[in-house]
Amino acid sequence: MGTVAITKWRPLIIPHIPEGSWPSIEWAVREAAVEFCEQTHLWTYDLDRLDVVEDTQDYTLTVPSAQYAELEIVDNVKYKQNGQDDDQFVTLDPLSVNQADLEDSGSWIFLTSPTPSHFWVDNEDQELHLWRIPTVDSDEGLLVKTVLKPNDSCATLPDFLYNEHRRCIANGALSKLFGMKAMPWYDPVLSTEKMQLFNDGYNQAKWKKINGGTKRAAQVRMREFI
Repeated sequence: MGTVAITKWRPLIIPHIPEGSWPSIEWAVREAAVEFCEQTHLWTYDLDRLDVVEDTQDYTLTVPSAQYAELEIVDNVKYKQNGQDDDQFVTLDPLSVNQADLEDSGSWIFLTSPTPSHFWVDNEDQELHLWRIPTVDSDEGLLVKTVLKPNDSCATLPDFLYNEHRRCIANGALSKLFGMKAMPWYDPVLSTEKMQLFNDGYNQAKWKKINGGTKRAAQVRMREFI
């Protein structure tokens, strides 16, 4: 995946906002891109494979600094036993810690097994937790697909945001700019209009991801909790 500079949005914004206000424009485009990624979960990224370590439940998730991004959510986790071919990866089920605590005496978290079956994520420390705790090593045994969003210092964005969604993000940025009460271009009516266009745009993008870009309805298979 390539990148584009936030300055690429300049021609879509400058006709509406004075060019001398570029710091505000850059901020607004970045914030709109963050919100777009939070709403749509379109920016997915496969982390480097992780080694599963015997009797270890917690694994740190690290987004490469070159992505200028931060973790939004973990999309899915796949596991294979040590030495197996890649076609033997199986998808682990997500686990709700709150639900598990309600349904169990509290000892569930310490249960072990040669292979894990579930996972949960602590977004505060960006750690992945396996359950049951694996008692056998597996070199490069974990595949973690994440959903990312731009971080607060990025000057570039993934190129798909510009190539496919630049007008949607421009509408989001303009909504934020027109909503700045202290600025001479403040216009609450235009801010609301642009926000509606932004909402419509990311909802369409979200739906396209859900149905896979086809007319066929997506089918979802429900999984058991534990």
